[in-house]
Amino acid sequence: MRNLFVSLRAMLFFTIALGLVYPFVTMGVGYTFFNHQATGSMYNENGKTIGSELIGQHMPSNLFQSRPSASDYNAQASGGSNYAINNPEQEKLVKERIEKLQQKYGKNKPVPEDLVFASGSGLDPDITADAAYYQADYIAKVNNIAPNKIYSLIKSNTRYRLFNTDTVNVLELNMDLMKLIHK
Repeated sequence: MRNLFVSLRAMLFFTIALGLVYPFVTMGVGYTFFNHQATGSMYNENGKTIGSELIGQHMPSNLFQSRPSASDYNAQASGGSNYAINNPEQEKLVKERIEKLQQKYGKNKPVPEDLVFASGSGLDPDITADAAYYQADYIAKVNNIAPNKIYSLIKSNTRYRLFNTDTVNVLELNMDLMKLIHK
């Protein structure tokens, strides 16, 4: 019987410590010292939420485009298509995407893979710097901005990695592009 009470006290202690105290302390530290991250890394403009730097989303055609999404950028239904690389449906989808991209951006450049293949989550917010540069001339043309300004914008938004591919957050890049458009 003594072991039962010791076990119940231990369970009660750990339930309170790990179920109440730890989560509230962690949440308090997060909101106090890392408020932007703790609230979802949201971007607001004029009191309106634009999006999160952590989630990919649809963009208007005059802005940089994210990776394709198998879940149509729905965070509640996130996930990949689960097609194997040799699945006929996957091959058809990839060919269609390549054709659309070449029609829009020109056939003289190879299409970056991350603009053709959806990410595993379907919500990847980043593209490679190569994918951003691939879109640069079109973005400059449709927004009537000098291409060198677009290249500079991409360069300033590129996150350089030591052992990985350099990436660009599409939402952050597009927010800076919008500032450039509305100058």
